[in-house]
Amino acid sequence: MTDSLPAAGGPVTTRPITHGSVEVTHGADVIFVDPAPPSRLYADLPKATLILITHDHEDHFDARIISEISTRQRSSPSAARWKATSTKRSQ
Repeated sequence: MTDSLPAAGGPVTTRPITHGSVEVTHGADVIFVDPAPPSRLYADLPKATLILITHDHEDHFDARIISEISTRQRSSPSAARWKATSTKRSQ
């Protein structure tokens, strides 16, 4: 089920993908929230402008899917800090 809200520059559209995973589009921007398996659900979707991860559980964070839907390999400084602290916690 897709929902759409009017906004400046065109509608903001949200579409659930699976569990907590959502696609949000506005104009040419595509945002994925918590990309999670199965990866086949992302096969026909556009590449992400931005990917938001709420936490590191496998049902909200799949590194392989993130790599597949990314337009480029780059993370924000806060994401890099999160990854470093997340790795320390899991050791």
